[in-house]
Amino acid sequence: MFKPIDSIRSEKGLTLIEVIIAIVITLIGSLAGYAFLASVRGTVAGNSALVQSQQEARITVERMAREIRESTRDKVWPDPLPTGGSHYIIFFTPRDEERSFVVDEVIHYGRPEWQRTVAYVLGDNYTLYRYQIYNLPNGPEPDMDRLFRSEPEVVSRNVELLLFTRTDDLLTISIRMFSDKGDKIGNVASSYADFNTTIKLRN
Repeated sequence: MFKPIDSIRSEKGLTLIEVIIAIVITLIGSLAGYAFLASVRGTVAGNSALVQSQQEARITVERMAREIRESTRDKVWPDPLPTGGSHYIIFFTPRDEERSFVVDEVIHYGRPEWQRTVAYVLGDNYTLYRYQIYNLPNGPEPDMDRLFRSEPEVVSRNVELLLFTRTDDLLTISIRMFSDKGDKIGNVASSYADFNTTIKLRN
């Protein structure tokens, strides 16, 4: 038995145009969702890079300050620091090869016995280097030739600025680090992390 014509018309499927429209709407929604997720990921990546730069700046300055605090005001060079500060610093430290603090028990009883010469220097390639040599006996000043012929340790990269300024026995260490030299990291504008600290030099 045949169905009426009206019944057959009511059961017809989607037309080609309706299918195309549905596909286009789905694609637009998918692209919008992808763009949103990419934006979120870019923002998270950028913020993460900036936070990392801030942490690295703090750790780098604290490392230098910890070593310099063990020196004395007459064992820090250049002395005096040039007007506006210096991009490097050289100092004596009483730590020996085992990282033990050595005290003179013969000539200057109770005074530090200077074991090493250390230098922190900002290179031309945004890299902070640490040089060190073990001192010759009774050396009054650093042996610059030996010091800068030694193999440097890379302390930190992406250092835009390193400045040491001194007023009497107060030494300020300032650093500026960047997360990237490009315009952006992800969706976050590339910016700088600044950190500084002031330490009192021992007499």
